[in-house]
Amino acid sequence: MEMFEKDLFSSGHRSLSVPSASVSQEVADTLGRHYGLLLEGSDSVKEFGGLGVNSKNFHLATSQGDFVFKKNLKQSSEYEYETQLAVANEIGRHGFAMPAVRQTKSGRLIAFGSEGCFWTLSDCFKGDHFPGSNSQMESVAEK
Repeated sequence: MEMFEKDLFSSGHRSLSVPSASVSQEVADTLGRHYGLLLEGSDSVKEFGGLGVNSKNFHLATSQGDFVFKKNLKQSSEYEYETQLAVANEIGRHGFAMPAVRQTKSGRLIAFGSEGCFWTLSDCFKGDHFPGSNSQMESVAEK
C-alpha cells in the first residue's frame, strides 16, 4: 500500500525550458540593475515549466553560482512579503535548510519591476518536493 497517490504535481523531475528573447532580456536587465549580477556568455537562464505553464520562476546557472529568480505579482503587501523573506533568511542562519534570499544593491530583499511586480533572487536549493497531492499533505499535517 502506498501512502500517497500520485497526481499532476507529483513529479520530482525538474523541467526547464529556454525563455523567449524578450523574457531573457527582462531577466538580464533586472539582474544587472538591481543585483549587479551581469550574465556572461556561458551563463544560462532557464524557465521552470514542468506543468506547461508560464511560471515566472527561473533557474540561473552562472559563474557566481546557481540561483532561482522569481517574478512575483503584487498579491500581498511589499512589507508582508519582505518580512516573510527576512524570516526565511533568519531561519536559514540558525541551521535549517533554507535557500538564502539575496539582497539588492540597495539592501532590500525584493526588486521592483515593471507591470506591478517584484523580483526575488535566492540561492538554488536542490532537493525534492513533496511527491503526493495537496490534500494528502494537509491530511498528514493534521496528524
